[in-house]
Formats: sequence, structure tokens, C-alpha cells
Amino acid sequence: MQQLDLCSGVGAGFPLAATIKRGFQLVGVSEVDAYCCDRLSKRYPNVTNYGDVRTLPGREIRKQWGEIDLITASPPCQPFSLQGKRQGAADERDCFPAVKRAIESIRPRFFCIENVPGFLNCPVQPGRTTLYIQHFLRQISRLGYDAEWLCVSSGSFGGTAGIRAKWDML
Repeated sequence: MQQLDLCSGVGAGFPLAATIKRGFQLVGVSEVDAYCCDRLSKRYPNVTNYGDVRTLPGREIRKQWGEIDLITASPPCQPFSLQGKRQGAADERDCFPAVKRAIESIRPRFFCIENVPGFLNCPVQPGRTTLYIQHFLRQISRLGYDAEWLCVSSGSFGGTAGIRAKWDML
């Protein structure tokens, strides 16, 4: 199963899971932060970093690798976090539109996105009643995908319970 990871950070989440789980081939990551890029290049020296998810060459990736089975993504949480201003789409760090474009151009069989629970009740933009998750799920549905979400504790996967809850979209 070929996996492409977006907004990869230091590569300790989805990319690491791909290398541990048999049957997954990590074919690429996407990250711009200099420290994270350094960590990724050391952890995954044979994996291409495609850089900024907002300029991801989706068609070229598909041409190079053929069908990508799984796109995973961990977009920045600051636009949605209960600890922040919760600006949603008005926050320049919002990478969900870029993740959606990647899904649209690469057309993976599956995708999995994680973020903070605050995403589930964050408005698309301040003052709006539409929730960002509703907006995003509509866009994904228009691409022909059925998406479901769930909220899990990191303790469910061997992490420290309650430290950082996540939601995942499958």
C-alpha cells in the first residue's frame, strides 16, 4: 500500500506508522518547517519531501507513483484549537484546502486526517454558523468520498491518555 503523508511535522505520526506496519510504503512527505524537514530527512532518507502542501505537485506525484492508496495528513491545529483564536479558514495556517486539493488531484483510495477536537466545533470563519467540519465534509463528498470521523485519545494507541485527544477522519 503506497502512502503519501501531508503536513508531516517531524514524521513521528502517520509516517512512522507506515514504516512500522508491514504492507505500507511511504512514498512521500510534505513539510516546510526547517527543523521538521531536517528530522524527516534523517528518519526517512529515501523518501521525497514534496515541500509545501499548498504547492504540492499532485499530478506529477500520481504520474510518478501511479495509484496512491492512502493519503494521511496532520494539518496545523492552530486555526481550530480551543487554546487559540479559532479563525478557521481566515487563519493563514489553514491547510485543509490544500489537503482537499491533494486528495482531488491524486485520488487516493483512502485518506486519514487528524487534528485537535476543537476542529469539530470551529466555525468556517469567525461569526459564521457553518462549522468547518461540515464545510470540509461537503467538499470531500463532492469528490465522491464517504467520510466518517471519530474522536480518540492518544492513550488508545499506547500514548499518554488525555494528553492530546485527536479526531480522525477516514
